[in-house]
Amino acid sequence: MEDLGRKLLEERQLRNITLQDISAATHISVGVLKDIESGRFDKYIGDEEYIKKYIKKYADYLGIESDELVDTYITLTQEISLTKIKEKEEKLKAEPKKAPATKITKPAFTKAPKVYDNHGGRTFVKYTIIVALCLLIIFSVWYALKLSSKDKAGFDNQNQNHISGTPNVDDNEDPVIPPAKDNKDDEKPTDKETPKVEMTRTAANQYSIKLPSDSETFTMKIEFVAYTWSSMLLNGTNYSNFAGKAYNSANTANDKNATPETVELTFNTKDVNTIVLSNGYNLYHRYYINGEKLDIPESDQSGNYADVTFTFIKE
Repeated sequence: MEDLGRKLLEERQLRNITLQDISAATHISVGVLKDIESGRFDKYIGDEEYIKKYIKKYADYLGIESDELVDTYITLTQEISLTKIKEKEEKLKAEPKKAPATKITKPAFTKAPKVYDNHGGRTFVKYTIIVALCLLIIFSVWYALKLSSKDKAGFDNQNQNHISGTPNVDDNEDPVIPPAKDNKDDEKPTDKETPKVEMTRTAANQYSIKLPSDSETFTMKIEFVAYTWSSMLLNGTNYSNFAGKAYNSANTANDKNATPETVELTFNTKDVNTIVLSNGYNLYHRYYINGEKLDIPESDQSGNYADVTFTFIKE
């Protein structure tokens, strides 16, 4: 950073130009110009876009190549972001780890129903159908036995009348009506529409995720498009199943159409409150919950360092 500022300082001094002259021509304050020449860019984290414009104005006023200086500044800010992430990880590693809470797993047969589980209606329907089917089977067996007994009696009477010469005619006999066909067996279960994930943007790079009420697990897929260093915090603690490292190093040009490097993780819903992704270069990345792509606005993808926070709501 100091090399960039020193170059501007030397070029200005060669031309015998004061900071006041540049400030009056570019409308940049003298204090900011001094910081640029001193390489104190860490004071302007989050204002990188403005600093790039200031450097370009400064270089154009001096009549030197501005694009090369701006590219140098962008490269250096990315290095600063990566350095900050590594420092943050080292700090987390140095902190004493909390002792894991003792977890007692209940046997499957004593599992208590969850607050948001409501199977009463489905249980009633299920047992109603079972009882109806049992009654239908009993009725069918009884009716078959009755017809069999009736046919046998009729066959004996026919034989007896045939021998005596008396025709067997019963005008008062009721016609046999077959039982109505139960259409329940033919009914096909209809596919229920899969509940969708709901996302709400609460602030810049902060999102609230509402999962389906009956989901015990969910998957999170991350597609790193730009070249970036990234690490993950789960409920405020470094998540060991996610490797803190540089992702998609093949895309050093940060082409938004490049093939992404993908990471897919599965979580137990009840164990997750927040997930924070610390991205050194937050641009073009895509996020999916249960296969559904989250609609991340372009305004949240600035190409700077960002902590992307997902808060999970349980019904």
